[in-house]
Amino acid sequence: MNETKKPLYLSPANTTRVLLDGPALRIRQANRADQLCPINQVSRIIVSGTIHWDTEALLKCAEQHIPIHFMKKKGTARAHLVPAFDKPDIPDINGIVKQYLHMPNYHQRFTSWSTVQRFFACRKLANALHVKYHQLYDKGIENTLVHKLRHEIRPRQCRIFERHCREYLLLEIADALRDRGVNPQNQAMELAHIHLSQELTYLCHTHHIAPMARYLRRRYHLARKKGLYKPDITVLDAINCFEHNKHKLMQVFDTYYREFFNHMLDSLRNHALQT
Repeated sequence: MNETKKPLYLSPANTTRVLLDGPALRIRQANRADQLCPINQVSRIIVSGTIHWDTEALLKCAEQHIPIHFMKKKGTARAHLVPAFDKPDIPDINGIVKQYLHMPNYHQRFTSWSTVQRFFACRKLANALHVKYHQLYDKGIENTLVHKLRHEIRPRQCRIFERHCREYLLLEIADALRDRGVNPQNQAMELAHIHLSQELTYLCHTHHIAPMARYLRRRYHLARKKGLYKPDITVLDAINCFEHNKHKLMQVFDTYYREFFNHMLDSLRNHALQT
């Protein structure tokens, strides 16, 4: 992924309509001057809520291979417009995935790998948050953040913040898989009940919860200095937190991706020795 390009986040709070203006997108805002965003500086577009799009703007994004992700206000995915993947498939990874799915007990092998990876990821998270390991599963990692900051951040805002960060991470990982020649919606893997992008998102997300807690705690202390009881956490906070930690998260993704790749190779070697 081109590091010079950045994702573009749009919401009804700052955008009412998106138009095409030559080599740029014209972002129309209510009661404010329009903004121009050069298309060649955009890696992907994330739309939260309802925004009106000009057809030419959508087509231009498709021609430039810019995916557009439409999100609900609560942070869950609504729809994805992903341009056709025109990069040549990488024979190694796709061939290995195909062989892996033809092995007997492939699902059991994947589940075992996933369980081990989740165990170590959650152990690391428990240590970072100074909680007991079993508490993560009693509350679920998605509720651990809410419980940890229950005296500092409103639970509803904390859940929405966490959900948005997780969805942004899922989109980033899906793009990273495409860059590696892997279709994140590979039908063979989906039919085999192996949801690779969701699994990698879960693992990487456990590494993000502790930085999220630190970010929210800083917001709490800033609010207290201003005389507020609790801060008002918005989607912009989720964007800022995710973008600040994105580089480290993608390094974590690379590690887990290599682990899964090596897991498939080891499984194929062991299967070959047994037959």
